[in-house]
Amino acid sequence: MERLYSVEDIMQRYGKSRATAIRYMKQMRHQERPYMVTESALRAWDESRTVNPPELIRAEMRRRKMMRRLSAG
Repeated sequence: MERLYSVEDIMQRYGKSRATAIRYMKQMRHQERPYMVTESALRAWDESRTVNPPELIRAEMRRRKMMRRLSAG
């Protein structure tokens, strides 16, 4: 069985207030009364909010542009 995280766990993890922790949890797949989220839901939510640095984004844009040029020609 997966570990469950409580509101207090989320508050401590992100250093946020109780209201903010609950708001975060509502954005995840969660249980209510008491609010709880699974470790996989927490990991998925964190991953969805993670972005690549600008250098990687630009490199990917250049690669896609080059691929379009090569396939058009």
